[in-house]
Amino acid sequence: MSWLKQSKSLRLLYEQKNRLYLRTNIDDSKGDSRKLWRTLSSIMGDTKNTSNSSGHTADEFATFFANKVDDVRQSTSSTALPDVAVTAKHALNEWELVTPEVVVKLIGNAPNKSCQLDVAPTWLVKQYSRLLAPFIALLFNASLSTYRVLPKFKPKFKHAIVTPLEKKGTRDSSQLKNYRPVSNLLFLSS
Repeated sequence: MSWLKQSKSLRLLYEQKNRLYLRTNIDDSKGDSRKLWRTLSSIMGDTKNTSNSSGHTADEFATFFANKVDDVRQSTSSTALPDVAVTAKHALNEWELVTPEVVVKLIGNAPNKSCQLDVAPTWLVKQYSRLLAPFIALLFNASLSTYRVLPKFKPKFKHAIVTPLEKKGTRDSSQLKNYRPVSNLLFLSS
């Protein structure tokens, strides 16, 4: 295939994926006018709430958010644990197995959000949910039966894409304290 044909083919694929992405985001609004307007604003190029106009780097945000967590942990480390009396009437020692039918229903009702870390886009998982459901149900049931997420999956499910969003009502975008971290998790982990 010539370079020109390959380039045109890739461009068509990109445009098709972009249209599908936009359609998915619009469909995901499901009557939420606020969400629909945010989606339409991003389509029209109004990215005032999503771009980093603060001039801060990703490393600066990451360091700030990590330090904030460390500061909170340090400031509360000497605080006595609350005296809470917990009485459990039922122990979680038996449950119903997750069925493929339940998995298909849950995937169908899930929002159409995607994460850059997902191996497959959400629309693809939804489209082939009937084929994937037995394997996903097996994963969930294995996780429940061992009382934890299987070791080979645990680290992967802990990853997220973190985006700094400006807090509402703030006027000074140059201050890191005026941002909050928002995590975008893998589709199957959320």
